[in-house]
Amino acid sequence: MPEETFSRFPAIRPRTLIPEDDDPRRPEIIPIESQNFPGPGMLAVTVHRGMGLSVPQFEAVSKQSERRRSNRWSMPYTILECDGSEVSISAFDGTKESPNWRPTGKKTFDIFRATQLTIRLYARNPNSWYNERSQDVFIGSAKMNLALGDDDSHQMEWLTIENGTGKLLVESEYSKNKSLQIQVWEESHSIGHSRFKSVYKLKKDSTKRFYASTTIQKDTILSHSPDILRSLPLSPINNIPFIAPLKFIAQTRSYISLYWPFISGGHLFYHLQQALLFEEDRARLYAAEMLIALEQLHEVDPSYHELKPKNILLDSVGHVVLCDLGFLHLETSDMEKTIDVTLDYQAPELLSRKGILSTETSTSASKWWTLGSFLFEMLTGLPPFYDEDAEQRHHNILSEQPLEKSKYLSESAHDLLNKLLSRKPEDRLGVRHGAAEIKAHRFFDDLDWDKVAQREYEPAFKPHKCEMVFSQEKYPPQTTWEDIVAAWNYNNPPSENAPPSIKGLTVVESHEGSTEQKAAEQKDDWELIWQRQSQKFHFYNRSTKTEKPINSNREKQSQNRSSKARSKKRQGIATNFNANNVDTSSPDAAQCQEAFEAVLENQYMHLLPKLLKEYSINLDIELKFARTTPIHYVTKLGDVETVRLFLENGADANQDHSCVLGGQTLLTAVKKGNQELTEILVQRTDRVPRTRALAHAVSKNDLPIINTLLANGAKCDFEDSDRPQGPGACVDGLEWELDATIEDISEPDEYIPPLVRAILFGDVDLVQLLLDHGADPNIGYHDLSNFEPGFTFMDMSERFYMCCGRPIQVAMELGYRDKVQVLLSYGADIDLPQPVWQHHDCKMIPREMHHKIIARLRSEAGSVAA
Repeated sequence: MPEETFSRFPAIRPRTLIPEDDDPRRPEIIPIESQNFPGPGMLAVTVHRGMGLSVPQFEAVSKQSERRRSNRWSMPYTILECDGSEVSISAFDGTKESPNWRPTGKKTFDIFRATQLTIRLYARNPNSWYNERSQDVFIGSAKMNLALGDDDSHQMEWLTIENGTGKLLVESEYSKNKSLQIQVWEESHSIGHSRFKSVYKLKKDSTKRFYASTTIQKDTILSHSPDILRSLPLSPINNIPFIAPLKFIAQTRSYISLYWPFISGGHLFYHLQQALLFEEDRARLYAAEMLIALEQLHEVDPSYHELKPKNILLDSVGHVVLCDLGFLHLETSDMEKTIDVTLDYQAPELLSRKGILSTETSTSASKWWTLGSFLFEMLTGLPPFYDEDAEQRHHNILSEQPLEKSKYLSESAHDLLNKLLSRKPEDRLGVRHGAAEIKAHRFFDDLDWDKVAQREYEPAFKPHKCEMVFSQEKYPPQTTWEDIVAAWNYNNPPSENAPPSIKGLTVVESHEGSTEQKAAEQKDDWELIWQRQSQKFHFYNRSTKTEKPINSNREKQSQNRSSKARSKKRQGIATNFNANNVDTSSPDAAQCQEAFEAVLENQYMHLLPKLLKEYSINLDIELKFARTTPIHYVTKLGDVETVRLFLENGADANQDHSCVLGGQTLLTAVKKGNQELTEILVQRTDRVPRTRALAHAVSKNDLPIINTLLANGAKCDFEDSDRPQGPGACVDGLEWELDATIEDISEPDEYIPPLVRAILFGDVDLVQLLLDHGADPNIGYHDLSNFEPGFTFMDMSERFYMCCGRPIQVAMELGYRDKVQVLLSYGADIDLPQPVWQHHDCKMIPREMHHKIIARLRSEAGSVAA
């Protein structure tokens, strides 16, 4: 490499070899600067307005996505990128073609070397949600050459939009020697593990930029020397495209901390897990970007060969970013050993017969084997030569077994992979002529390699809010699923007087009064009397000749007032009644409602028919003493005749004041196992509550109730639009960061489909029953980790891993082959991507388990097809 090129490489310039201070709150901050760069600084960027932008016309907003949105929702937004750090700013007003940004929406960046500002413009898809940007449309980009020198600088320019139309007015202000004023780090939390220890996401208080950081104890570094920082091989690596640059180092006497820009798009193999496998064009671009990074890395560090899946990330736009501490060649005495999970991607020449890394010098060919392994998995969903047994996998890699032709591979992809995964290093593509030999393969014919290197291809997929924790290994559950299901024991619903118990847990019910004491009173002896003289209702017992008053709300409100005020109140009321020509010989509507509530509270149900016949009663109010509707209250009592009476008089079975989901009345009947009430109510309940009720009946494995619901038209599946909507677009006046999170207000546990519950709790006959009644074998589900069946509160993510997915996947993980075969016979598709729900971000399950489920499903599907 020419000498003048090295002059642009970054350098580490600690003020002292070993700081005296060991306080982690006051470390020495060491920027990674270009050798000819005058010093660190801070860049403030303001996007003011746009002119003549080309914004596509979207289809009409679907009913599913229809919601209240501000004008800002339809405005374009920008993603600013400066030396690996990214932030987004939304336009505030104006038009789509000529939008305006807030003049106060200034964003700041830490500057440690000469760099360029890139601005990407996107138009929001109105059918996507506020935090789902993968469907937004790229409408152009602009670049600003920054004036970074010895002095502060200010620029205001109209930038021409490339790959689009129009221009942007952008302002930048550079202030020298401000980036090292670090006192407080906010929002620190772990986002994974490096080869040393945890990796943390932090926000620098001065610029509000996010960084990923890991800390190393100096005395654990092998070959430790006082000038360890000067020996780090950063100079060539920090300028390689598609590799995250190390921005700065913090050191105390005992520790060093390394800081990279936080890469917000998540792990590439997390997105692969969600997609199951990538379309060829998508995989081709990822492989091409990795190839360029490995090509330039090989020029400066031929010995590097340890790239692993967890080191491959996506930025917010969707481009590949490699981030690996292995680039620094640091080894510590307490370094995490992960050889067992990296061997699946190691070239055979790096493996001994025992599956341990060889001590021999690695060859350049091993990089191309690893690239081929990643590409194979992106296109097929599994690593090459996969087997559930780790030893067999390693044997397959070392053997001469040829690469099998997969139905997921095109002819050109299969040919490329055959040449990259050649067992003989000397025959491997790329060995003779380097990366150029791979670039020339026909699989990459449609790519312009200069455009790839300049990141000018717009990725088809743009990440939104993602799961950042990378999960490789599977850890054994503490309790088996069979133990949990046995503990729930839903087959026989418990009696009303027998509280359930589970493995030593007893549920103690409280009782406000004694049923035995009340039994002495014959409820049928009570009558409801309207006394014209006093203008009040009261109860009268024929047997005991006693009266029981019914206090009105007006009287309750006046009890704490003075006698004079109470007298005036009553006079005023009487005057009002007379003034409005009210017949004081009859009760008013409020008194009738109060009498109705008193009848229900005392459970004098024999009085209800006459009361409803003689007076106009609102049956959909919220009972103050029960905090629910009248029909729900009597359903909880199991009073079939009163439920019929209320329905005949117009009660709404869907109304529920205490639950936003509605339909609690039918759900209560199902939970109580009351088949007669279920049959009455299901005919008067809406579709969504019916399906929720069916789901709960399936969880209880209550076959009579299930059959009753199905016979009366209960649907087996939810629709996406049934689920509660999210919080909506961002509030006007607030800018959002690329990794911003907003509280999830949905109720995912209420929308676990009946078919998924049947797989968890039922037998194969119940699964088939639901499929016979129209259940979709490919229905998606989410968030089983929040699922709380019955009266238990267990985190199911500790019991199994498919907390989001499709029925056949969770059935396969649990080993229910009979249910898997039934699902396949009803059309389950094992190659569908994971379901997407705008209210929720699916977590990454351990890759070991993910691969096992895919392989087993393909084996089962193959046997069924045969």
